[in-house]
Amino acid sequence: MHPVRDVAFRQAYWQRVEEMVGLLGSADQNRAVQAAKAANLGRRAVNRFKGAAKESVGPLSLEWADHVAKRYALWTVRQQFDWGRYPPDIPEGARRIDAELTSGIYDLDVRLRREVENLALLK
Repeated sequence: MHPVRDVAFRQAYWQRVEEMVGLLGSADQNRAVQAAKAANLGRRAVNRFKGAAKESVGPLSLEWADHVAKRYALWTVRQQFDWGRYPPDIPEGARRIDAELTSGIYDLDVRLRREVENLALLK
């Protein structure tokens, strides 16, 4: 494990969870607030979670929000530390494939966020 990567992953993960708290069902919002407390995010962060939970209730489950947040955090860490860095023995074709796959993750994330927001509007 790399301490700097761990911190970057954690920050990106909780940032995305915080963005999605308002889209969670009420029971899952409470679970998210408790998870934020258990993760020792700090009083201000927990209060932001509570404020987002009070504003609205959505159709998203905590398990799905966790999945999306982990994927986003992995993408963020990869973008910060790995893009364009390959050992010399990696062929150019493999580098192109990797670049195409990772560039598509951002587009997928944006589409997924829009679909989730549309679900919340339909409610």
